[in-house]
Amino acid sequence: MGKLIISDFSRMTKTLCFKIYMAFAAIYGIITVWAEYISLTNAQNRGIEVSFSIDGFAFGGIMALIFAAAVFNGMFVGREYSDGAIRNKLVVGHGRFGIYLSDFLVCAAANVAALLLNLTVVFALGIPLMGIDMPAGEAAVHVIISVIAVIALTAAYIFIAMLVKSKTSALVILFIFAFFMFMSTSFIDSRLKESEYYGGMALVATEDGGYEYRQVEREKNPYYPEGDVRKALEFLNDFLPTSQLYRIASAGSPELAKTAIYDIIVLIAVTEAGILLFRKKDIK
Repeated sequence: MGKLIISDFSRMTKTLCFKIYMAFAAIYGIITVWAEYISLTNAQNRGIEVSFSIDGFAFGGIMALIFAAAVFNGMFVGREYSDGAIRNKLVVGHGRFGIYLSDFLVCAAANVAALLLNLTVVFALGIPLMGIDMPAGEAAVHVIISVIAVIALTAAYIFIAMLVKSKTSALVILFIFAFFMFMSTSFIDSRLKESEYYGGMALVATEDGGYEYRQVEREKNPYYPEGDVRKALEFLNDFLPTSQLYRIASAGSPELAKTAIYDIIVLIAVTEAGILLFRKKDIK
């Protein structure tokens, strides 16, 4: 299987799709730093007190790479089907387990490379321009969590791509899946951030036609999740790789041990299911 993996790596690095993927990761990092620097500089010129630091956006490119990874993985695996590469691998004696695992490892390596390239560009350009307040240990933990979560997410992408023969269909399904996961993650995050009560100081009309701030009675927020619903949302927020990445991109701090365990569970379960179904798939 070693020769198969080396061959797939060599073929992947020569594809235009891979080169565009890496270019996108680097250029997105450059644009992110430049846009944030211009925004902070303009705010400072208007007299607004700002703190120049890359802490708030250093990992922001992760969410864009979720979609880029879906496109790249769909293109790479889809081309294997359209070019007859998978059928040829079977003809020369490679097992389906090895074929599936090789494609997963190659795509996971590409996704991690894109992530690290983006972060390298952001840190290399951002720190000299704006500095960083985040401790080195915390930044390292965020990088580790991001890498593990990206690998787990790749397992889900490959599960879909390896079971869909059509490159076009795979691209569409993977993009929809990535969008669904992103929207689910946003929904979970927004629900968990709901305030338990409304109230406090509010701007109310006075008898003379003016307005003033007054203390108003607090009211229960009907959208605040409680009990089992909240526990389920908190679990999904920790369990889903996209939720982990979203929290890091939003300058959050997931727990390394917990997220790593969840990602390993996702990785093993999804990969085993994918290999089982791929072994039964009719490949003509």
